[in-house]
Amino acid sequence: MRLEVTYTNNIGERLHGLAAEFRAVREQLLDQAGNQLEQALDRSITASGLRDIHGKVRSWQETKKGSGGGYVALRPRAGETGPNSPGAITNYLESGHKVRFPSGRAKRYRPEVHMARARAFKFYADTQPVAEEVAREMAQSVERHLAAYLEG
Repeated sequence: MRLEVTYTNNIGERLHGLAAEFRAVREQLLDQAGNQLEQALDRSITASGLRDIHGKVRSWQETKKGSGGGYVALRPRAGETGPNSPGAITNYLESGHKVRFPSGRAKRYRPEVHMARARAFKFYADTQPVAEEVAREMAQSVERHLAAYLEG
């Protein structure tokens, strides 16, 4: 018994090229999504109330693409480590941090510190709804591109 499958309208060739088309479309759309998210994060940093007059904190944030090209993320600039690195300072600003109280050993010392934690600015958390919307739009766009590719 012999079974032979023939495709009409070159659908077989299109199916074989579908993976390459998907990778190309995904890479292009992830670049666009990264740019949109970076702009949204910059707006969120500005709106959070953080006094970043010279844009130092905003300049530390950058997009990072996955090695396989499957995702894009916003992260503080890499390369430096320690308690004063861009990643550490961004984390302190995003989530707040404990404030060290004075020891209380001096008799007439009145502490200036009146809070247990520094304020959290939550600019990454405020960007999360934008990221979800961008991901939804990207998925729909990939769907449309691949459908158009298969239809010819």
